[in-house]
Amino acid sequence: MIAKGDIVLLDTNVIIEAHRANCWRALAQFFRFETVEMCCVEVATGDRRRLDYVAVDIAELRKQVAVHEVSKNELAQLETNLSAPWSIDPGEKHLLAHAFARPGGW
Repeated sequence: MIAKGDIVLLDTNVIIEAHRANCWRALAQFFRFETVEMCCVEVATGDRRRLDYVAVDIAELRKQVAVHEVSKNELAQLETNLSAPWSIDPGEKHLLAHAFARPGGW
């Protein structure tokens, strides 16, 4: 059952698409969003000349989302358990490493 205040881990695509769909504010008021530093880096980069580019205010994002650092040890533990670690982009890899290192439910 989904409840107000539940923790939701976000990758780059979810952050961008929630802004594109103009539903970020409503979702951010309902859930406790968390992500990793690499996803913030990915959200802040990209080809701004693309017609479909979605600008996200990173300073504002950091006020609304708990941003976690991922250690080299957490990344190494994840990569030793993946059959094809090279097939996941850096933001997703960091988010998965953080997710697997988290205690409790999320």
